[in-house]
Amino acid sequence: AADAADAAAFARLDAAAPQTPGVPAPASLVDPSAHRLTRALLASVALHGAVVVTWANVGYADFVRNWVAHARGAGMTNFLVGALDDALLAALVAAATPCFAMHAGLPEGDFGWGSASFHEMGRAKAGLVRAVNGLGFDVLVSDVDTAWLLNPFPLLARLPEADLLVSSDNLRATAGDAEGGGGVLEAWPEAGAAFNIGVFLARVSAAPFIDAWDEALAAGNGTWDQAVFNEMLREGIDLTTDRPDNLFRAANGTVLMGVLPVDVFASGHTFFVQRMAERRGVAPTVVHATFQFSGTPGKRHRLRERRLWAPDDRTHYDPEGGLLALDIEVGGLVAAAATAATGAAPPTNAPHPLPPSLARFHAHFTLVHAQLRHLRAGLALARALNRTLVLPRLWCGADRWWAPHDGRIPGAEHPSLPFRCPADHVLDLEAWAAPATPPRPRFRESGLLTHPRTPARVKADVVRVSPCEPGSHLGCGGGGGGPSAEAQPGWVRLRAGLDARAIAAALAPYSHRKVLTFTDAASTFGGFGDPGEEAAFADSITPLASIWCCVDAGPGQPGHVWYDWMAAVGAAHTDRHGRAVGEEWAPVLGP
Repeated sequence: AADAADAAAFARLDAAAPQTPGVPAPASLVDPSAHRLTRALLASVALHGAVVVTWANVGYADFVRNWVAHARGAGMTNFLVGALDDALLAALVAAATPCFAMHAGLPEGDFGWGSASFHEMGRAKAGLVRAVNGLGFDVLVSDVDTAWLLNPFPLLARLPEADLLVSSDNLRATAGDAEGGGGVLEAWPEAGAAFNIGVFLARVSAAPFIDAWDEALAAGNGTWDQAVFNEMLREGIDLTTDRPDNLFRAANGTVLMGVLPVDVFASGHTFFVQRMAERRGVAPTVVHATFQFSGTPGKRHRLRERRLWAPDDRTHYDPEGGLLALDIEVGGLVAAAATAATGAAPPTNAPHPLPPSLARFHAHFTLVHAQLRHLRAGLALARALNRTLVLPRLWCGADRWWAPHDGRIPGAEHPSLPFRCPADHVLDLEAWAAPATPPRPRFRESGLLTHPRTPARVKADVVRVSPCEPGSHLGCGGGGGGPSAEAQPGWVRLRAGLDARAIAAALAPYSHRKVLTFTDAASTFGGFGDPGEEAAFADSITPLASIWCCVDAGPGQPGHVWYDWMAAVGAAHTDRHGRAVGEEWAPVLGP
């Protein structure tokens, strides 16, 4: 059912896309003055006096394409895209996307959270909202790293008195019920986490507050637009009205506001980690790629993992050289991590006593490293066979956050541990996407082989590769390292522990097949057989494993642990920080 729904969703996205996007004209041939934000432009797209706006520079052009595709697919027509540079403006004009010039003197690359450009962009956002309100229109603000799945205006229209309706970083739903909590605002102060201005509605009646916010940023009263926004709204909150719709007075009584429901106006945690809307049986309205750990590449990958990314072309789903997939069996370790998460059993088989703060997470690291062992072998096989690796779906025995926790983020509505975690909980996708010589291994998101856009010929053309089972009818028999006769069509067995050259030779007859799926990559792959290539491979993947965070290790002490590609291999080695590791790995904090 989910696959059918996803197929229908992508069909809607394709139907909503411009049929003739055109070739962008050189930026120098586009006159920004002809695309100013004016009352006439706003009126040309507005619906019932409201417009939706997002903005970006050319470095986020693919996010813009994704945002527009989803907005159109959700039936939204009243939107405009602000172009922060002439290059993006030219592309938008060529694609017939409703747009305007929004010059802010910002660079064309990735802003990076917390950078000077990031804060300048925040000030530009406040000025944009002020301008739209000043021209007489309500404005629904939407960061470009969002995906709209439903038109929000029917819900927003049910709250005509509200001056501001704001999304939230709250990680627990405080309103509604399991059958249909989507139409009810969160309750304040129970939903007391930060208001997230990546998605918010500012009606014209909010203009005095928006003006004050913009002026505070211009005056340098704080650098982060969201922090200033929150600080100003939280002054003098008045809950004495006791309204059944959960609207309340904020900013010393000057604004009537509400907190949008966190199950359907979803953050990166409530959607990707908690799967709150899915569990509650409600359809999400918008997904915001927050609460992730790999910068802009991590946002892109999160959306791909959940089939919310529209811009990829055919080569993404059918790459040259073919795909390599992994079956990873860790059911016993999942069960052990579930037991450890309850506190019902102490951690076992640690090579030496662990600090109490880390002991409870030993089962989590054992689970993750067992998967990294197979993933490491999969990356090596992909290198040897010149294929693109499809990442497996990963299990985590504990959540990840930026502060100490007990496996669940404090206040989160986390259903159970372990859970299927996004790739950026374990892998550093930002490092993976960074330029490198030689290039990093090619990869695709988990779920690619069931994606509606993956051609049927790719899904059907699969050869499974397994290590032999000596002494059984599945053994290879005979000598040499080549494959056995196929035990059944599309299934090849290789001797365990072959080196890369032998595996490549044995599988040469299958080089034309679209997908090779290894059922036990770690047992199949026995190394490269060349110390230089082993070292080059290790160097290429070392930066790709990330950290787990965090425990309270004391003042000034690091509370994170680095994942180690070799941890489950059972061999002594030196980790990425030059620390000697014995045959049995144990979590060590820092550096």
